[in-house]
Amino acid sequence: MEATASNLRELLAGKQASSKLEAESLENEERERSAPASGSAGPVPGSSGCQASAFMTPEQRRKCPDLWASPSSQVGGITVDDCEQMLYDNMHGGLEKDVLLVVYAPPWCPFCKDIESSVEQLAAGVRHDSTVSVLKLRGDSAASRLWLRAQLGVESFPAIFGFPKDGGGPLRYIGPRDTTSLLEFMNVHFRTLTIGAKPIRMASAGSLLRGSSPYQPPVLAGTTPTGINWILGLMVTAAVAVVAVAAKLMRRSRSADDAAVEKVKKTCRAEDSGAGSTEAARAQARPRLRSLINPSSSS
Repeated sequence: MEATASNLRELLAGKQASSKLEAESLENEERERSAPASGSAGPVPGSSGCQASAFMTPEQRRKCPDLWASPSSQVGGITVDDCEQMLYDNMHGGLEKDVLLVVYAPPWCPFCKDIESSVEQLAAGVRHDSTVSVLKLRGDSAASRLWLRAQLGVESFPAIFGFPKDGGGPLRYIGPRDTTSLLEFMNVHFRTLTIGAKPIRMASAGSLLRGSSPYQPPVLAGTTPTGINWILGLMVTAAVAVVAVAAKLMRRSRSADDAAVEKVKKTCRAEDSGAGSTEAARAQARPRLRSLINPSSSS
């Protein structure tokens, strides 16, 4: 028993030491990531987002001015609490509008700065539509980063999400961040999945910004949009051919039925006419037959 207790104490002490070393290692890694990058303050070439710790220290980031701080901004700002409530309403199908949410950081993130004009143009263009809203959430504070990472999986900025009012979100947008592509994303996920829904239109253009959009809806694995279009065209052609053959067979069957009915009618008419002539002949033959049976009555 004493040996067992001693072994347990040694095992517990080893685990505690291992946990302490792991915590110190994670702390050192976080400190290294939070340190200013030596010789460079820009994003990693070829990347499409940026980590907060790759540019400035937390103290430097707190001093950065906000994006879209002008009162004339068309993009409505929300807090983490607002976003949490919106996420809950979306999961329960209780949103009043379809929402496009842009999670951004201050100007130390060049990618966030680059999309400012596109998002502003989009928000201004769809402002007349009371069924959709474009919102923004600053996500570089400690509280917002923790919540966004846990609830939406946000690791870098900017991050764009769609929240359909009927539920089914949030939907992470991955693609070009120009106004046309964002509008196409909204129409694909907010409108085409709802029967009878009117498309989202840009007030300035007066028509849908579609056709030239680089954004493409998801396609089957191993295929391309062109291949999908060819397959869909082939399926439509086959469906039309099947409908045509079925209609032709139905017409033939109907003609055969009509011919059979007409034949039966002719047979019935012939039988009726034959029955009438036989009855007349019998009526004429009755007096003669009666005279043959009763010759005395006829004299």
